[in-house]
Amino acid sequence: MSELKLVNNKANSYWAIHDRAMMAASNLKRSEIEMLDALIDVELRQVYYQMEIKDLFQYCTEMLGLSRHASYNFITVMNKSKEVPALLEAIRDGSTTVSKARKVCSVITEKNAKEWIGLTRECSSRIVERAVAMANPRAAVYESMKYVSADVLKLKFAVSEEWSELLNDVKDLMSQKRQRAVSTEETLFLLMSEFKRKHDPVSKAKRVQARNDSRKLKTI
Repeated sequence: MSELKLVNNKANSYWAIHDRAMMAASNLKRSEIEMLDALIDVELRQVYYQMEIKDLFQYCTEMLGLSRHASYNFITVMNKSKEVPALLEAIRDGSTTVSKARKVCSVITEKNAKEWIGLTRECSSRIVERAVAMANPRAAVYESMKYVSADVLKLKFAVSEEWSELLNDVKDLMSQKRQRAVSTEETLFLLMSEFKRKHDPVSKAKRVQARNDSRKLKTI
C-alpha cells in the first residue's frame, strides 16, 4: 500500500507536474511553427479563394477558428518575414515565438534583425514592448478591435496628425454633401465600402455577372 502511494506521489510531484508543463509548452511552440508554415503555403497558393473566402484573415478566423488576435499575429509575422527572412528562421529554430516576433515587426529590418531577434530571445515580452516603444512610439499603441456590446466594437489604433486632419477634412466634405453631421464611423465605413466596391475581385465578378444576366434578359 505504501509503495503504491509513493508511486502516486511521484506522478503528482512538483517535478512531474513541471515536466508536463514543459512538454505542453514545447508542443505549443511546435504547433505555432506548424501553423505559421501552413499559413505561408495557404497564402502562396491563395487557398482561401478556392473556398470563396476573400482573404487570409477571414480564412484564419472563420475556417481555422483562430481568434482575431492570433490571426493578426500570424499574418503580421508572415508578411514581415518576407522582408526579414531571419525572423522566420528564428521562430523555426525556437529562438523566439510568434507573439514576441509580432511585437518587433514595426521596427525590425534586415539591417537590425540580429539585434531585435536577440532581444526577443533574451528578454521578457514586457522589456521587448518597452524597447519597441522607445524605438517607435507609435508602436506602443497596439491595434485592437473589441466587442463592447452584441453588435458594437471598439477600434483602437495610432494615427499621425496628418491622418487626423485628413479625416476631419473628409468628414466636413461628407457633412456638406449630405447636409448633416457625419460621424467618424460613418465616414470610414463609406470610404471602405467604396474602396471594396472598386477593388474587391469578388464584388467585381458579381457586378459583371449581374450585367451579363441583365443583357441576356433583354435579348430574350
